[in-house]
Amino acid sequence: FFNIITTGGGAAAYSQQGYNFYTIRQLLAPIEQTARLCKMVFLPPYVVHGTHAITPEEIEAYREKGQRLLTMIRDGDFDLAAAMQLQYLNDYMKRSD
Repeated sequence: FFNIITTGGGAAAYSQQGYNFYTIRQLLAPIEQTARLCKMVFLPPYVVHGTHAITPEEIEAYREKGQRLLTMIRDGDFDLAAAMQLQYLNDYMKRSD
C-alpha cells in the first residue's frame, strides 16, 4: 500500500521547521497505522512537491517515473525491504535512473 501525493508547497514546507510543521510521513501516520492493522505493507509515498510551479516537462517526468514504479512493483522487479527504509519512493526511483 502506498500513496501518490501532490503538494502545492515545496519539500521544505513539509518539515518540522517548515510552514506545515510536519513531514509528509508524519501526516500519513494514521493511514500507515490503519494499513498495519489490516496486515498490509505500507510503503513510503511517491510525492510531487510544488505542483503549481513545475513545468509540463517536469510533470511528464514525474508521470513517467510513477508509471515505471508501478510497473516494477507489478512485475516483481522491486526491492521491498530497501523501499521501506526510504522517506519517499521517489528516492527509490533515483536508484534505477
